[in-house]
Amino acid sequence: MLDGISQVQPKGEDVKLYYRSSNAYGLTFHTQGWGVSYKKQVHLSYKLKRIYNFEFQNLKHPKQEKVVNTFYDDSRGYFYGKINSLTRLRFGLSQQRAFAQKEIKKGVQLAWIYGLGLNLGFLKPSYIEYYGDPGTANVVRYDPAVHLPGLIRGRAGFFKGLDELELVPGFYGKFGMNFEYSPYDERLKSMEVGVAFDVFYKEVPLMYDIQNNQYWITLYLMLEIGKKIE
Repeated sequence: MLDGISQVQPKGEDVKLYYRSSNAYGLTFHTQGWGVSYKKQVHLSYKLKRIYNFEFQNLKHPKQEKVVNTFYDDSRGYFYGKINSLTRLRFGLSQQRAFAQKEIKKGVQLAWIYGLGLNLGFLKPSYIEYYGDPGTANVVRYDPAVHLPGLIRGRAGFFKGLDELELVPGFYGKFGMNFEYSPYDERLKSMEVGVAFDVFYKEVPLMYDIQNNQYWITLYLMLEIGKKIE
């Protein structure tokens, strides 16, 4: 294969260029939250890619429910019974193998994608504004066994509790299908759908007095844009 050209097409069709790698940035929506991603893709052949994945996502308990204390006009919503929140940082290695090529400029390339990697969970305690003293809302760590719902003004600021993060490591795997549909050969635009499996080394305590999970199975949709490198 000549450098810069992957194949010669019949007269009247565009010449496909061969790219050594590509960078892709994505937005992910999954059944228990959402996140962002970055992929470094190494093109091993026209059909095969090795992908280095970096993903940052939140992960919610399926029974998490937001409530508002309507007794206070300036109340903020909070999640009843939620004692911790969980975000995860994924580092992984994937392989993408095309089974239907993008033969025309406005066509779609279809590919399988599968991978494994390290899962770093960050557990952050929940804080609320609570009227423990009449007329005064204090910021306290949320304990559903102690704090009465009628005296909760709402959740505290996002940064409260960041200095108390607990690391919960684990692993993840995923399997999906990628649809690449950019009309420009040097650009990357794709959609990926699939299923992911996350496991942490212990049960992750997100909710009070409800069964929490150590294993998570989620369906996901990832939208990506990027650029290919010759």
